Amino acid sequence: MACTIYDIAKECNCSTTTVSKVLNNVGKISSEKRKEILETANALGYVRSQSAVSLASSNKSSHLIGVVLHIREDRSITHELFSEIINYLRIEVEKEGYDICFLRNLTNKDKLTYSQLVQSRGIDGIVILSLSTDTKKFLELMDVKTPKVAFDLFNTDYFVTSMNKEGVADMVDYLVSMGHTRICYVRPGSGGVAKKRLEGFLEGLSRNNIPYDPRMIVDAPYYSKGSAKEATDKALNSGINPTAIMYPDDYTAISAIPYLRKLGLKVPNDISITGFDGVEVSKVMRPSLVTVRQDTKEIGKSCAKLLLAQLSNREAENKRIIVPTKLLKGESVKKIN
Repeated sequence: MACTIYDIAKECNCSTTTVSKVLNNVGKISSEKRKEILETANALGYVRSQSAVSLASSNKSSHLIGVVLHIREDRSITHELFSEIINYLRIEVEKEGYDICFLRNLTNKDKLTYSQLVQSRGIDGIVILSLSTDTKKFLELMDVKTPKVAFDLFNTDYFVTSMNKEGVADMVDYLVSMGHTRICYVRPGSGGVAKKRLEGFLEGLSRNNIPYDPRMIVDAPYYSKGSAKEATDKALNSGINPTAIMYPDDYTAISAIPYLRKLGLKVPNDISITGFDGVEVSKVMRPSLVTVRQDTKEIGKSCAKLLLAQLSNREAENKRIIVPTKLLKGESVKKIN
């Protein structure tokens, strides 16, 4: 059974109030008694309850950072991009004495609001990692007054994102350098990051003097059940007879390879493909994937930096941090004449 202040008080023949004052380093207690209590607490293996400290403190701080991972399907923490960001975030906030916990995804059917959830758990700050922003509950989350920082969401005061536009434009440059001009781009949405990436695709075409054809763009979601098949079917039936397909993320691109094989098409001999994110599996698979790597370490550290600045009432040098991307070459793009 865990040691309590009552056990310490009994051993030291004093009140629990005296023990509490010593453990919290307040009040006027003799040095001899203070030493006795601290040595007894150590001998009995006493561990302070953070929740009790929070309740007793004047600012009610729990030293908890709530993470909202609001993505489709059940990948959640198993999605490598997000798990790495969370890990680097955790490393940084723990240096300042904070722990992280997950705030569950509230649906429109939940009677509880995010404001109530945050308040009930005493959350000090929120980090939002999200692809799905179209629910009423998520919109309520944006109105919560608790300090927050978001990844890839541009409607918050503090956010971190990657150079999405530049990353896609660089990919177009690479494909053109490998001889591809009939490129089909899979667009996963119309706003936010999807909009930035589309701008990058169009810029890439323009600076390589490739005429834009509306059939080059097909709509399909980020990785989900059936997204690879949907994106691939639309690209192959777009009417431009593409030599390369740019998928919106690595997992969709990777899932497209066996589906293309079923259709009798080998990557990259018959068709070239690219991804986006730079997850580890994209490097070790065969053929290795040509992709754009998002710097998860810098993203996680930047999210922590912006949130910790708010929690300590410091003025952040830059409330909006844009992290560079890097083109990773691989085997999934074939050089053609």
